[in-house]
Amino acid sequence: AVILGVYIRSLPMQDHGGNPGLWDITTNDWTLGPDLDPWLFTRYADTIVKQGSLPRIDTFRNVPLGFDTSIETKLLPYMIVWTYYLVNLFGNYSINFAAAIFPVIMFALTIISFFLFVREVFIRTDKKTVLKANLTSLIATFFMIVIPAFLSRTIAGIPEKESAGFFFMFLTFYLFLKAWKSEKIRYSAILGGLAGISTAAMGLIWGGVVYVFVAIGVATLLAFILNKVSKKEAIAYGLWLGLSAFLLSFFSNRYNLSEFLTSTSNLISVFVLFVIIIHIVLWKTKISKYLDGYSKKIPKNIISIIIAILVGIVLLSIIFGISFIPNKISGLIDTFIKPVTGRFNITVAENRQPYFTEWTASFGPFLKNIPILFWLFFIGSVILFKEMLKPLLKKDAWILTGLYILFFFGLVFSRYAPHPYILDGEGFISRLFYFGSAFLLIGALIYYYTRCYQQGLRKFEEIDYEYLFFFSIFVLTLFTARSAVRLIMVLGPISVILVGYLIIATITKFKQTKDETSRIVV
Repeated sequence: AVILGVYIRSLPMQDHGGNPGLWDITTNDWTLGPDLDPWLFTRYADTIVKQGSLPRIDTFRNVPLGFDTSIETKLLPYMIVWTYYLVNLFGNYSINFAAAIFPVIMFALTIISFFLFVREVFIRTDKKTVLKANLTSLIATFFMIVIPAFLSRTIAGIPEKESAGFFFMFLTFYLFLKAWKSEKIRYSAILGGLAGISTAAMGLIWGGVVYVFVAIGVATLLAFILNKVSKKEAIAYGLWLGLSAFLLSFFSNRYNLSEFLTSTSNLISVFVLFVIIIHIVLWKTKISKYLDGYSKKIPKNIISIIIAILVGIVLLSIIFGISFIPNKISGLIDTFIKPVTGRFNITVAENRQPYFTEWTASFGPFLKNIPILFWLFFIGSVILFKEMLKPLLKKDAWILTGLYILFFFGLVFSRYAPHPYILDGEGFISRLFYFGSAFLLIGALIYYYTRCYQQGLRKFEEIDYEYLFFFSIFVLTLFTARSAVRLIMVLGPISVILVGYLIIATITKFKQTKDETSRIVV
């Protein structure tokens, strides 16, 4: 898989009829592909090689004032410089060559971290799951190598932020899952800290670090509600968030601690840590005796969340003013309706909010205008969602799965095509379909969770955290693919995990099915 991925991505640099690709005959040196940002990163790398460091002010930008490089991604140019020194151990190569080969090297590492992450999602203590997890990971990896939505950002000659950012993203996901699943607190703490370092590295390269903060935050909040957060998990989570926040604010002026703690994108992950702290204060101290009466009807975790919200609103209003919370809520609603705003953003092609008929083109091949890969990962997500709900009563699981299908359609098809289509993403019906399907699923989950608790059943607590983690990532990438053209590439490698799962789940079902007709259908 690594060899195939590297071979495909190095094709632009290979010899074509006596002339190597990406070769500039005017300078007699390697060159980059037709993308703007990589030239900036390469210039920064060249400056570091020649001067030993990057100057604080870049006089080539924002003339005559210059540009403060401390608020830009500084780690990426340094990584290109390290690649330059590495390749020169084997010959005499220019900084342009190092920049051109950099995304290929990073993708080789990304393949490995992606494989390990997917394996960790599906592997359990049961030995029978090992083979299935390995095969699912391997199939997903081969798909990920060739999917067009992801290929353009990781190919030779395009040393973009994403080529390194994806490596750290999947490495963070893998390390955090390992931290969560580790039995010993010491190992969990170490892995949580390493996940924090990896998250910080991603943040110092690419703003896509938002995916990490939101996905881990949402997954851990769900786990907290399902009573899955104990001392070990709380320590791992705290170390991950604390270390990543500290390193980001220490190494870059792009982030400061105050903005990090209050920004909309990080709000969910910070809120979860606050909830965990409030929960410890409420139930591990003498305060608990005043709340014991309420915990018979309402789960302790839900009481902690309610109190955390109230305390948080009071504290934030005192510190930042009364308007802070309403402004954040308004901004959050705007994010769901129109994620990309501002005249500059919406006029840049890759930031434009696409319609389903546009972004689905990245998930072919097409059979009579039907995007095969799209429907495969949709079916895979439905089967995995049903598998996640296996601990629940069969009837409840089927109802929730049906509502998940409606939610998926609402998220994806509510912005199907521009006017005069009814589902244009702007009209009342589109928004009703979009928000209504989400509220129906959330409402049903709350209803069944409450009913189970009142009946003394703990079925929801048996749901695997790995599945909660994966669906937090998947739904987030679906939402962002709907939000901006350039973010379709993040859905690409996540969607193929479901294709790999679908293939292995189908083979397993086929082997288990005895009835001949059913076997033919499978």
